[in-house]
Amino acid sequence: MESMSHDEATSRRAAQDEILIAGLASGLSYEEAGKKAGCVGRTVARKMQDLDFARQVASRRGEHVLAVAGQLTSLSAEAVEVIRGCTQDESARTRLGGQDPFGTGGEVP
Repeated sequence: MESMSHDEATSRRAAQDEILIAGLASGLSYEEAGKKAGCVGRTVARKMQDLDFARQVASRRGEHVLAVAGQLTSLSAEAVEVIRGCTQDESARTRLGGQDPFGTGGEVP
């Protein structure tokens, strides 16, 4: 019976660690990640002192950065076309409040 309690505690810790890693990797503060995982920021700070745990967070953060960079890259050509269209369409410029997002006098770089 005692080994089952130990197994359950180990399983709970692993689940809590996964919540912390996901939260920290996505940019949550120690306090925010801790709240999601059911602990406090000090606990998260202490866990981040563990090199293996910190490496897992860094690795997951790197995965997030690559995923976002891929999404931005795939959207960039379309975004430029939309912005270009807005700078050339007078009604769109009016809707945008006459903004010059690039500071180029309406020319898209």
